[in-house]
Amino acid sequence: MNTLIRISMESGEAHREGPRPSLRGWRGWLNNDKTTMLVVLTLFAAALFQAEVSPPGGFWQDDDHGHVAGRPIMRDTNHRIYLLASTG
Repeated sequence: MNTLIRISMESGEAHREGPRPSLRGWRGWLNNDKTTMLVVLTLFAAALFQAEVSPPGGFWQDDDHGHVAGRPIMRDTNHRIYLLASTG
């Protein structure tokens, strides 16, 4: 068992202060923190990817009525809200 011993400079006496602090608890916390951060960043990246792949309002399915198939619907119907939603 590791104990911390302090020696007084004035009297030269040694005082036992109890168990030495361990870093084992900190290492476990740091590993857990890294894992949590990895999960959060993965979920964040997935949300950003989904937002880019599926824009608000969806896509036009056909070329009828002057629309171009594959373009975002909100881009043609409400451009300001589309820009706000897509740039975040």
